[in-house]
Amino acid sequence: MDRRALLAAGSAALAGCLPLRGSPRTPGANANEPQLRAEYEYLPGDSAYRVRHAAGNEFTAENTGALVVRVDPRDERANSRLWAGTDVRADDSDDGGATQSFPVGVGDEIRVPAPSRGDVRVVWTGPDGENSVSLDVYRAEEQPTPTPTPRPTADGTATEDG
Repeated sequence: MDRRALLAAGSAALAGCLPLRGSPRTPGANANEPQLRAEYEYLPGDSAYRVRHAAGNEFTAENTGALVVRVDPRDERANSRLWAGTDVRADDSDDGGATQSFPVGVGDEIRVPAPSRGDVRVVWTGPDGENSVSLDVYRAEEQPTPTPTPRPTADGTATEDG
């Protein structure tokens, strides 16, 4: 028997005999949620975080009910700011309304007041208002430690800001 024919026949015979391992994988829970990668910067002079949409999907009224940035400082009350949409859970958001109308795309940014550093989350809520998920998180322990900046004083000495 020809070697190629033997290999083909053996492969076909084995293909029907091998058991399937488990059931097919189901898609993850976030398969239909928009994707986002943000850039974060703490602005100590403004006591705020600047959050910039760096990569990912465009957020529109069709795919988003609300896009909220939430800051959870250590030892202080959390603060949220509505980036775009309808704030469906305004329990700790300021009453200023959305800072931007749809769409929110790459390059758009928002400032969120924060008296001190903390975890920052970008939270997406679906257009139905029922599903929500943190799309991106900037954890306090991942943030760079501020370096003191010398600042001259009236008497000619220097103090450090940090």
